[in-house]
Amino acid sequence: MRMEDKYDYSMTSWQCRTGGTEMIITIARQCGCMGDEIGQRLADEYGLTFYNKEHIVKLAKEKGIYDKFPYFFSEIPVNALMHSISSDENNVLLSEARKALYPIIGDGDCVIIGRGANYAFSDRPDKVSVFLSGDKAERIKHIADVHNISERKAKVVVNETDSRRAEFHKYCSNQEWGNAAYYDMCIDETRIGADGVVGIIKEYINNCMFDK
Repeated sequence: MRMEDKYDYSMTSWQCRTGGTEMIITIARQCGCMGDEIGQRLADEYGLTFYNKEHIVKLAKEKGIYDKFPYFFSEIPVNALMHSISSDENNVLLSEARKALYPIIGDGDCVIIGRGANYAFSDRPDKVSVFLSGDKAERIKHIADVHNISERKAKVVVNETDSRRAEFHKYCSNQEWGNAAYYDMCIDETRIGADGVVGIIKEYINNCMFDK
C-alpha cells in the first residue's frame, strides 16, 4: 500500500549553500513508479525545467537533432538497434546519450526522466541521480488503474517496459539499469509513495553541497 506524505522539508538549506537551485536531477524508474509525477513535483519545488520523453522528443525535432539520433530518441530495443543500424555515424554508442541530450539541455538546470541521463550528465558535480523501483504487484495495479486496463494487460506492459528500459540503458551507457552503484539514491516508491519519495530526495538535496 502506498503511504501518504509525512515529510516536510524546505529548500532553504540548499539555497543557502548554492545561492540558488542550480542542479540537475535525473530519475530512472521501473514502470509504474510514478516517475513523471515525482519529477514534475521536484521541478516545481526547485524552479527547474522538467523533461520527460515527450518533451525531449519534441525539442529534438524542433532543433533538428532527432534525425541524427532516431534510435536513441525512439528508445528502440537493443535487438532492433543491432539489426537496423549499419552506419557508424548513426550508431548509438556509449557516448550517444551525451551527444543526443547535450544539444537540448546543455548545462541547464532541470529534472529529466529516463533517457540514460544519469550517465549522460555524469560529469556534472551538481547532479542528483535517482532510481525508483517497487513491488511488481503494486506497480501492475497502478498501471491498470491509471490506464483503465486489466491487471493481466498491465502485467504485460510492466514487464515489456522494464525489459526495454534495461536493455536500452545497458546499450547506451554500458551500465546495469538499477544498479545502486550508478545512482545517488535507489528508492522503493511503492513502500513510501510519491510524497515519501519527494521528501527523501529533498532531504538529500538539503544535506548536499555542490560546487557549480
